Amino acid sequence: MGVTDSGILGDREFPSTSWSVILRVQDPDSPEYGRHLGRLIELYWRPVYSVIRHAYGRAHDDAKDLTQEFFATVVVDRALVRTFAPERGSFRTLLRTALTHFMRDVARGATRQKRGGGALPVSLDRFEAGAFDAVPGAEQLTPEQMFDLTWNEAVMSEALARLEKRLAGEGRATVYEVFRRYDLAGDGEEASYADLGRELGMSVPQVKHALLHARATFREIVTALVRGYVDDPADLAAELRRLLGG
Repeated sequence: MGVTDSGILGDREFPSTSWSVILRVQDPDSPEYGRHLGRLIELYWRPVYSVIRHAYGRAHDDAKDLTQEFFATVVVDRALVRTFAPERGSFRTLLRTALTHFMRDVARGATRQKRGGGALPVSLDRFEAGAFDAVPGAEQLTPEQMFDLTWNEAVMSEALARLEKRLAGEGRATVYEVFRRYDLAGDGEEASYADLGRELGMSVPQVKHALLHARATFREIVTALVRGYVDDPADLAAELRRLLGG
């Protein structure tokens, strides 16, 4: 699946339903506006930062400041969220296109804010240094490819966190461990069902059943996440193919 245990975003949490959060930041007069805007930024900052940092070759501090500026000016001041219409495509596409236009303005010196300006409920300074690590092969990617790569990592990382939490809550932590070891950590290329079963105290049929259950649940969780930012069924199917293959 092309994703590590921790993913790019580590253990930071997506909003429970990103679509509901997008809707809730369309009304700046709402008493919950600041909180939901903060959650939206936490969700989407990494793809924006990665494009600015790696695809446009900006130094780390400048990329952080430009990321803050993008959210302050484009998302908040220009009310990007309130222009979103699901029938015109996904929110991911809207944000990616807006970032391309923003960086063109930066190149022309046409942005309004001083670097780092703009009052936002979330500062990138709160995140650990490791969250800003370079993306392997970044120099070979276009800005669009970089954005999609880090977006994919965000979705998959959150899905894995939800899968682990759900299975643990069901008393099936071992099911997640089988999935982690076989599908995520690469043990599937080296260890057989029998090997994993011996290590985890499971029979071969139990290992097979655990993998089937975890994979099906994981797909269900990814589907729910994608429905949070894609409205059209055809777009949903395309996003799932992009993320999960098949």
